[in-house]
Amino acid sequence: MKRFRVLTAALCAAVLLCGFICGPTYGALLGVITPLISSSLTGMPVLMPTGVAMMFELMTYGFISGMLLKKINIYIALPITMLLGRAVSGIANLLLLDYLGKPYALEIFLTTAFVKAIPGIVLQLILIPMLVKVVQHLQVKHNDN
Repeated sequence: MKRFRVLTAALCAAVLLCGFICGPTYGALLGVITPLISSSLTGMPVLMPTGVAMMFELMTYGFISGMLLKKINIYIALPITMLLGRAVSGIANLLLLDYLGKPYALEIFLTTAFVKAIPGIVLQLILIPMLVKVVQHLQVKHNDN
């Protein structure tokens, strides 16, 4: 389970970076295909229902991050994006588990999405703005040459 949390944090970070740097279209596209590729190569996440729910969550991360960065700074855009992605994940899990006839426990979702994810959330809140600023700086420097 710990390996899955590390993998999830890495996938989320990659999609968030793509959205912030490449824009909403590429961010959303990467968000959809990343769980598919990961599932094919590693077996994690299990495609149904976890992988499908992750596709919606990561698509939201990629799209919203790209859209918000055009309007507000990254320090506000990132937490909003992370909250919206988790909300979409919760709704997707609710619908998919209901479709499969399996119970959905809101308490378990909240614990998994927020409490157990705190180390990854903190890391993303620190590292992603720094990485985006570095890439933006390099892009400006490259365009000046």
